[in-house]
Amino acid sequence: MPRAGEDWPRIKEIFEAVADLAPAERTAFWEQQSAGDESVRREVESLLAADAQADDFIGSLTKAIPRHVLEKLAEEPFVARRFGAYRTEREIGRGGLGTVYLARRADDSYQKVVAIKLLRRGLDTEDILHRFRNERQILARLEHPNIARLIDGGTSEDGLPYFVMEYVEGEPLNAYCETRNLTIDERLKLFRTVCWAVTYAHQHLVIHRDLKPSNILVTGDGEVKLLDFGIAKLLGADEEAAFRTMTEQRVMTPDYASPEQMRGEAMTTASDVYSLGVVLYELLTGAKPYRLTNRSPKELESAIADQIPERPSTVVASNQQSEISHQKFLRGDLDNIVLKAMRKEPARRYASVGQFSEDIRRHLEGLPVIACKDTFSYRARKFVRRHKAGVAAAALVLLALLGGLVTTTWQTRIARQERDHARLAQRQAERMDDFLQSLLRSADPAKMGKDVRVVQVLDAASKSMDHDLAAEPEVLAQAHESISFTYGQLGQVQSSEEHIRAALEIRRRIHSPDDPATLKTEMWLAGAFCNRAEWQAAEPLLRHVLAVRSRQNPPDLYWLARTNEVLGSVLSYTNRPEEGLIVLQKALADLRALRGEGDTDYIHVLVTLGLARMTAGQLEQAEVDQRRAIELSDQRAPHGFYAIEPQLGLVSCLLRQQRLPEAEQAVERLETDSLQLEGSESLEYSLARLLRACVDFEQADYAKVIDEVRHPLEVVATAFPTQRGGIVQARGLLGLALTRTGRPAEGGPFLRAALAEGPNIDRQPLEFTFGNPETALGECLTTQGRYAEAEPLLLTGYNDLHARLGEKHPMSVAAAHRLHQMYLAWDKPTEAARFALQNSPPANPSR
Repeated sequence: MPRAGEDWPRIKEIFEAVADLAPAERTAFWEQQSAGDESVRREVESLLAADAQADDFIGSLTKAIPRHVLEKLAEEPFVARRFGAYRTEREIGRGGLGTVYLARRADDSYQKVVAIKLLRRGLDTEDILHRFRNERQILARLEHPNIARLIDGGTSEDGLPYFVMEYVEGEPLNAYCETRNLTIDERLKLFRTVCWAVTYAHQHLVIHRDLKPSNILVTGDGEVKLLDFGIAKLLGADEEAAFRTMTEQRVMTPDYASPEQMRGEAMTTASDVYSLGVVLYELLTGAKPYRLTNRSPKELESAIADQIPERPSTVVASNQQSEISHQKFLRGDLDNIVLKAMRKEPARRYASVGQFSEDIRRHLEGLPVIACKDTFSYRARKFVRRHKAGVAAAALVLLALLGGLVTTTWQTRIARQERDHARLAQRQAERMDDFLQSLLRSADPAKMGKDVRVVQVLDAASKSMDHDLAAEPEVLAQAHESISFTYGQLGQVQSSEEHIRAALEIRRRIHSPDDPATLKTEMWLAGAFCNRAEWQAAEPLLRHVLAVRSRQNPPDLYWLARTNEVLGSVLSYTNRPEEGLIVLQKALADLRALRGEGDTDYIHVLVTLGLARMTAGQLEQAEVDQRRAIELSDQRAPHGFYAIEPQLGLVSCLLRQQRLPEAEQAVERLETDSLQLEGSESLEYSLARLLRACVDFEQADYAKVIDEVRHPLEVVATAFPTQRGGIVQARGLLGLALTRTGRPAEGGPFLRAALAEGPNIDRQPLEFTFGNPETALGECLTTQGRYAEAEPLLLTGYNDLHARLGEKHPMSVAAAHRLHQMYLAWDKPTEAARFALQNSPPANPSR
């Protein structure tokens, strides 16, 4: 047996000597250096084979793919195929795992162009399938204007997974800047948008791990879109453990990979900071950061690990061909910002992408940056550069009067204030990054099990954060907000509200009531109240935010419009529809002036206005608003809920008007679009199915209702518990349908559960089906002969409808008719006659 451990120094020495030799030269070397020692030679040859294999994998996105397979894949001709509702038109790109096609909807519902990514045939191994599905899962979690959206997904006829993405027609970031000859400041501002998108992904516990210009597209109107999360790391998945066991599989794009990524070490958000640093280096200089001779994988890996890049200003000065070489390149700040992001040691880089972006902002505004050494002379230079005219005039006067003493004292004080502010911002960013990193570390499957869920990680962090961050209240407030948002996304309403309350308490303690950070947190809390139908609690917060933003000079019209939108909804839900309409119309006008009618925010407010018109009884105008919103949405690429929301409003409006054939036609498109855009387990599709059940309920097809409503009820109640109105609607429909098909004992529990939630919801949507939970449960009890229990419920339900809708409304008539029938069955003719005299039986059999 060879004693590899004892012979290791010699094995290592020989390996390093022959690694770069040609095969013939290696043979000569063996004869001179290792003759007679076959065990050492076998060990060295084994290392050489492993080294060659590892080199083959650098930059590759697959594991051990035979060359003949790749060649076959590269030659595979394009054939138009159908994937769900889409048909491919041409191939637009290939990556290590998949081929990307341009596709268009194949039905006549509406026109839409998408990109479809399909796993390439021959690569459907278990781990690659897992990674492909992981990318789909990651994209489904990310909803950001600068991240390409996932629209749909599935499996092709031949068993290969695919997903449908938003099609982005644009140029890679660097090409966009070059073709338009953008200035340095314009490039930096565009780059900060990229940082914003990456920061959002990090806040949702996703590390991209393949940031490069070709994955960052810019559309013709300057909108940035981040693409390709194919090798991203998702917190809570057990994939990372598998990656660590496959040390030979280093998944990356080498030119933009961090040193730790090249070495196959654990990845953190610092790795994305490094990759963004390389992207910015290339964006500013037009060149790669490392000087290479043959660009072999081994040379590139060595350069990334050991070579210090040239300062960007030096590269620009020496590059006579560069489009930006003639521009003024501020030495110092930008050099230091870029090189700090590209530090070899992760701990010496920026603590987060947000901090990286903030330093760029400070540079753009002429403020001191944390990447530069904090000295008085540096602070003074920055101050003078920002206030040239004022400093020059003051210097002339003060030199004459005081010999410069006062000037020096004043500048020193300002410099200290800016230094302290920068240090505070840096410390807060570092502590926030530490907090996020602790979340990543706490998801260790070895400690929490391989099926660890995000909510478990959040629960664990919630228990320790107040203690761990007690000395830094600003960071603690930010942490509470981040956790509140994530809890809300997971449907954990109570936990979400607790954290946003804690954040607001801290904000009010350390800031003024008019501080932008306080206002933002108040808006979040108002939103939490609206989710719980606590309209009266939300209104004072919204009015305070509105008053403060109105006093700003100049006012932020966008945020005024968004605040007015929420306030208008609150007014509508608290029986002040006319006031709500005025506020919503102002919000709509402001958004039209700011962003135009094609903007998603404008479409959303138009839908909200239509719903408020329904509350005010303006059904014809409400229908006009919803149809206009659908028209505007069809003119742009569908954007998730913003494409479905107006269709939900239209079906509701048609149901209120009892135009059932039109409602049935509208709900067919709603079901198709929500299924294609969001999937079968989405909230949108579940609401569409629920409205389908409403249409069938109005047509007295109760057997259909029972079949249709069970699954959406389960999905919404489990995954979207904040949708209380939809849950009550579904339970009420199911309970009454069971009752009217002779199964009241089965329907009773659903109706009691609906009644328990009844006080906490907006009852208006129930007006086009069963009125309210009280009358529904009363009918169920009457059917079972339990008149004493049914009477108070039916009376309460009738009084509620009578007060809200008036005596002659069909729902009020139906509620009175239930009382009449109950009293007749109970043998109380006097009471029965009282209700029979006031009302006639309802025309609609479902009522």
